[in-house]
Amino acid sequence: MSTLLLFSGGIESTALAFWKRPDLLLHIDYGHLAAQGELRAARAIATRINLPLNELRADCSTIGSGALAGRPAALPAPASSWWPFRNQLLITLGAAFALNHGIDTLLLGSVASDRLYLDGTANFVNCLRELLGLQEGHICLEAPAISLTTNQLIQQSKIPCSLLAWGGITRSCV
Repeated sequence: MSTLLLFSGGIESTALAFWKRPDLLLHIDYGHLAAQGELRAARAIATRINLPLNELRADCSTIGSGALAGRPAALPAPASSWWPFRNQLLITLGAAFALNHGIDTLLLGSVASDRLYLDGTANFVNCLRELLGLQEGHICLEAPAISLTTNQLIQQSKIPCSLLAWGGITRSCV
């Protein structure tokens, strides 16, 4: 099994990278406002935990909404940080990248608090897992921390807190 982790450079994806040690990390700049800060963090963290980082840019800024796009959230936004179909978009791009790199498993860093958004729920991940399994390549989608809080993920990963506080390197998407 070879694995690719969608990697923002945030606390959750950093803890997941440390815990699961995927074969590759993938940062996707989808045109959101925090992209450059995330990328700087992702590069620094990947270097420090010695994992290869790949970068993909797919400018979807014209379809974004909310705080991540720098404009009011579109209806029916559950929160100001909602970007329509964000996880579906990232998973689709990540699966295509994985397929082209001979990787069979895509890791998603969703945690329990992400259930505020429908695309952060276990049901959503299960549906996408089934869909990806039906398509060419049969990419497997896993969200190992989806039932954990961020604190529980940090404890489970055994990542030293000093690595999460690298002078403010780790970032969140909002």
